[in-house]
Amino acid sequence: MAESAKAPKKPQTAKWKYVVLLGSVAVAYAAFVYLPRQQHISALRDEINLMQTTIDSEAALDAQLKAVGEEVDQVEEFLAPWHAVSEKDIDAGRVYHLLTAQARAAGAEKLSLVPMPEQRHASLVAQPVQIGCQAKFAQIHEMLKRFEELPYVLWVRSIELSPLAPNEDTLQCELTLEFFVDFDGKSG
Repeated sequence: MAESAKAPKKPQTAKWKYVVLLGSVAVAYAAFVYLPRQQHISALRDEINLMQTTIDSEAALDAQLKAVGEEVDQVEEFLAPWHAVSEKDIDAGRVYHLLTAQARAAGAEKLSLVPMPEQRHASLVAQPVQIGCQAKFAQIHEMLKRFEELPYVLWVRSIELSPLAPNEDTLQCELTLEFFVDFDGKSG
């Protein structure tokens, strides 16, 4: 009987050995394979998130770049007529002559035209000019309209109208405007 009692204990000891062996393998797998791979996967996920954030910010920059490109296109479209005019070989003296002729054609009298010191900018020079005249309001309006119809970009900086005498239709007009000349002497 002593032998029969020992026989069942051997399989129980063998079962515990298998459980301990299987548990040791599981712990070793978790410690040396599963956890390092999870850490590596976590590091890769962090790297992916960083890359996605970079891509998202670059997409925003791309949208901003497209908006700036469209703005540049609008500016170039706006400046195209000026560049077409500025390519003509016309000097500042020619512009002064045309301003004088247009003012006289509108009916302005006692006309004076005084060129002022130029103002240099990045790629062009602003040529301010003061124009003084005497005319009726409608004639001054016609003069300004004629100036606008010239093929040049003219900016009116100031205009002052004052009556010559009480109850008189004739006004004294003091006008400051400027036109632009390229550094190579071409105007527009």
